[in-house]
Parts: sequence; structure tokens; C-alpha cells
Amino acid sequence: HLIVGQASNLRMNELEDRFLPQKRYRTDFEQGKVRSSALALINWRHKIPQEKVASHEEIVRTYLARANKGGDEMDTGNARIAINADEQELTDDLLQSVIDVEYRIENPDYIPGSELVVNSIVDNDVEMAKFIRDWRRFFLDTIHPRHLPDGWSVDYPVACVF
Repeated sequence: HLIVGQASNLRMNELEDRFLPQKRYRTDFEQGKVRSSALALINWRHKIPQEKVASHEEIVRTYLARANKGGDEMDTGNARIAINADEQELTDDLLQSVIDVEYRIENPDYIPGSELVVNSIVDNDVEMAKFIRDWRRFFLDTIHPRHLPDGWSVDYPVACVF
């Protein structure tokens, strides 16, 4: 079943790619860099050179200072944390709160690829029939079933009734 599932996902991805679907998320690379620096400080501070530690701390402190401009708290999505970027020690809790800030931004115009595929054939009986026959052929070529109902065929007429 795993191989069939993988093959099915691959085929669906190929179909979706024809429609150039939009990405579901866009990445805030600046926030990703801050997150990466905070992760490095939490996980490897004791193993990386001091000048690299200072560089990571500067990146995180600059972010915290910008986040602090509107007040004396930072909204991490989970909690609000009081900060003073220049003076406050970069504790593991504070670094974790920086890591937890979402760096992927959901695209409000995102349409899943499967929906794009269905929308492209839903009003065209000929295209829908071709799509269904292609999936039938894919089914035969992938699963190699030994027992099918009498009369089952890739080319059996498709009834598009809604």
C-alpha cells in the first residue's frame, strides 16, 4: 500500500504542477534568520566560536529592539514577553520565544492544487472523462490488480452526472 500511496501522490503532484499552483506559505527570510540565530544560541552556544556567538546575539537583539519599538512587550504568538533588547540577558526562555515566532506567512490567495485540477475539468465532460480514464489506467499500471469485476475497463463509458 505504501508504494501505491507514493505513486498516487507523485501522480497528483504532477497534475497539480501543470496548473502552477501558488505556494501555501511564503517565508519571511529575515525572521527565519533570527530564528536560526536563536536556535544556534540555544543548541550550540558552548561549541561555536565567541565571535559567532556575538554575531548571533546581535541578530537576536536587533530583532528584539525592533519588536520592542511599539512598547515594552513582544507578541510571540503564544505569549507576550517584556523585553529590553540592549540590557536583558538572552535566556533560553527568551530565545525560545523568538524561535516560536512564526516565520512562514500563509498565502490568503492559496488554492490547493487538487482544487485547481478539479476546477479545470468540472465544467468539461470530455476533459473529465479523459481524467477518469487516465486514473483508471494509472490504477492498472500501478496496482496490477488480479481480480476486477466483469466488464471493467479503462475505456468503460464515464457518466458525468451531477
